Amino acid sequence: MVTALTLSVALGGLQVLLAATYGVNMPLFRPGNATGSQRGDCIGSRCFVCWRIPALAGPSNTGRLFAFAEARDVPGCDDHGVRGAVVLAVKTSDDRGRSWSPAREVARVDTIYPGPYGRATGNPSPLVFTTSFKNGSRPHIELIFSVNNIEAWSTGSTDDGLTFSPPLNRTLMMKPALPHHNWWASGPPGGVILPNGRAIFCANIEEPVGHPWSFAVWSD
Repeated sequence: MVTALTLSVALGGLQVLLAATYGVNMPLFRPGNATGSQRGDCIGSRCFVCWRIPALAGPSNTGRLFAFAEARDVPGCDDHGVRGAVVLAVKTSDDRGRSWSPAREVARVDTIYPGPYGRATGNPSPLVFTTSFKNGSRPHIELIFSVNNIEAWSTGSTDDGLTFSPPLNRTLMMKPALPHHNWWASGPPGGVILPNGRAIFCANIEEPVGHPWSFAVWSD
């Protein structure tokens, strides 16, 4: 049985596994610092201070692995920066984790005002499907995430993670019927697809803040 705990342990051991298997000892996402003297992983010309909340997903039916994380461009690695300071990014691997692509931005939702718990596009919770058609099948990645730690959003990819669709607000569908300002976060880490095709992932909420509880969200 695959649980959130086993997924978390597997993700936490990813760096150790890579080091033991391939003789490398480096983080999958490289952090920088606020002064710029240490350059972390970059997306284009933008290099990030730190990377948080990683989630490993896959493989897809092509064998591709996906590593999602929050890319934070905020001194001290906070999540209360200006709009766009915290975005979601992905790296992919086509050789079972021996090497990884450069980071790419996959989701950014800017709001005029920050939520009471930060301003961030974060908490990635990916699911990897295989969608069947009459003339074959193709991978489908659905990425659930939170905005400002209060809203539930999602984006998807039907080309094996090369591009992602415009994000959609799923708050009314995925968040329990509590006051909208309650803290909400998807994951961690990602979700699973059951043999019957049901997609299921975990999320957590606090009502009020300081009193957390967890629940499951699923789709058939």
